[in-house]
Amino acid sequence: MQVSAPSGSSTVYRGSCSPATQTWKSYARPFAHRSDPTIEPGRSVTDRLTITRSGSERLFELAFERATKRKALGGQGKVTLLDKSNALSSFVFLREIFDEVAARHSDITAERLYVDSASMLMVLDPERFDVVVTENLLGDIVSELAAGLIGGVGLAPSAEVGVDQALFQPCHGSAPDLAGHGVANPLATILSAAMLLDWVGQRRDDEQLIAASVSINNAVAKAIQNGPHTPDLGGSNTTESVTDAVIDQMSAVEVAV
Repeated sequence: MQVSAPSGSSTVYRGSCSPATQTWKSYARPFAHRSDPTIEPGRSVTDRLTITRSGSERLFELAFERATKRKALGGQGKVTLLDKSNALSSFVFLREIFDEVAARHSDITAERLYVDSASMLMVLDPERFDVVVTENLLGDIVSELAAGLIGGVGLAPSAEVGVDQALFQPCHGSAPDLAGHGVANPLATILSAAMLLDWVGQRRDDEQLIAASVSINNAVAKAIQNGPHTPDLGGSNTTESVTDAVIDQMSAVEVAV
């Protein structure tokens, strides 16, 4: 499953990601309300949600593009929009744009779900989802749920994809509390590298890079299945030993790269 959501001018693919820390004390102003009038502490605070047609169309086109590629590899070929259009007019607009873009991709199944209902379905029947697309705040929440379903943020890669540039990193960030202990799960980082190779390979039509991405993904899958595992997955092995296991799995398969 891939969860995608807009972040600034980029699109984020992730299984999980924590938003930047904000406190009421600092009254931090992210994204749309940076230019709003100063909030008066202790009286009231109002946030607003801004949905733009240009950003939404770009996001949805990318989601349907991913679903098309996943379908070619045996995936469902399905995009699910999560929103709260029964509560906010901004989400009604988001849903309208989604329907317009979906109409241009008749070979891909499109569905729309309220995010609260979808959260339950994601727990009860995660296999029903293929590519999930939503607004940034909802994406932050749902992606954490998706990461929990697969074993935690140690297995969740992410990609922030703009028009011409992209940034790839594990959703857990630098994990400073684990630094120097040799127990951090390296698989999210490795999978992020695989996403990087696939993104560059697709843009350059480079089959070798795409094949390398597939090889890494397959090696990680085998390492998860056979072990060793770091403590977050119930094991007692180190970052280095898990990394070595992935390398060994890749070495065991001849790949034309």
